[in-house]
Amino acid sequence: MPEDPESSFGIYVHWPFCQALCPYCDFNKYLHQNIDHAMWCESYLTALQTYSKNTSLTRCQSVYFGGGTPSLMNPSTCGRILALIDQLWGFNSNPEFTLEANPTSVEANKLAQFKDNGINRISLGIQSLKNTDLQRLGRRHSVAEAIKAYQIARNLFSNVSLDLIFGRQNQTLLAWQRELQEALNLMPEHLSIYQLTIESGTVFGKLKALNKLTGLPCEETLATMYELTMATCQNAGYNHYEVSNFAYPGYEGRHNLMYWQSKPFLGIGPGAHGRIKIDQHYYRTETILAPEAWLTGVKTNGTGESFRHRLEAWEQAEEYLMMGLRLNDGISLARFNTLAPHHLNKSILEMYVGERLLSIDEQRLKATQKGRLVLNRIIADLLP
Repeated sequence: MPEDPESSFGIYVHWPFCQALCPYCDFNKYLHQNIDHAMWCESYLTALQTYSKNTSLTRCQSVYFGGGTPSLMNPSTCGRILALIDQLWGFNSNPEFTLEANPTSVEANKLAQFKDNGINRISLGIQSLKNTDLQRLGRRHSVAEAIKAYQIARNLFSNVSLDLIFGRQNQTLLAWQRELQEALNLMPEHLSIYQLTIESGTVFGKLKALNKLTGLPCEETLATMYELTMATCQNAGYNHYEVSNFAYPGYEGRHNLMYWQSKPFLGIGPGAHGRIKIDQHYYRTETILAPEAWLTGVKTNGTGESFRHRLEAWEQAEEYLMMGLRLNDGISLARFNTLAPHHLNKSILEMYVGERLLSIDEQRLKATQKGRLVLNRIIADLLP
């Protein structure tokens, strides 16, 4: 995966509405009701037009519709957004247009319409292949619906990704091994596999604080589950290109790679984050969280932004390290040193290389498979 921070940019479009609020999710989301789809579409278009006038961005290589549940959007909204992006910036050859979708029957039946409006990659939030766990996770679909939705997506798209969560309540290592194999038997081009993380502020977070979230696997079991996941996916022919992501060669998620390689991207919609370029400087942006307030913000300032911070070189270096070490390819030490020479803690670096948690190969710093188990600690220690 060649790394060129100046080559292109991506656009993230956040649709904040869901049919139900899952108890583990801490994303910016709201219940889906009384949506003025025409108004939302026009607001997205206005934000894009504003950014086209005041940023220094080249051609677009990917657009990612996330949420929330963007498969609840009108498919024509995707089509209009993609058409305007093409008009304003143009696309690189073979661009990636991803839509997140839940595998309920209603949303699955809309997938053909999304394809007709330009979507060429689907990310299905299956999360589990066990009905009791789907109920615990607050999901509105069954295993049978998930398989049916996958088959519909499989017939329409040549690039399908599945989301799965491990480390769930009362989940054993053997049960996860069987479930993971069931998912691999479907042969999706891409898999995003996450450990269940209990975030404060969520329903699960509140239950855990009250000692009412029982049956969570211990740290040792979670580590073994992750090691099993890495080995099983790699044996099935998947490239473990990022800590939580696996793909058949050539199907790595190009949009998310831009995050991990610290490339520029626009964040459109309530609560979206961005990393934009103006002249020769990079800025971190955030938008207003509440949907109605974001709509008002777009009318006021054209983007709905609530925060913009110019990134100093050392901040870019830290961001590059934190995101890039998640990748199998790691980071370029030459690029890091250009941004912040002598910024790494050399003694800590040498210690972790000696412990085989990190490796240096042809001037690229990488986390080993063993190092990925403690990556957060490594990154915190490397930065002075």
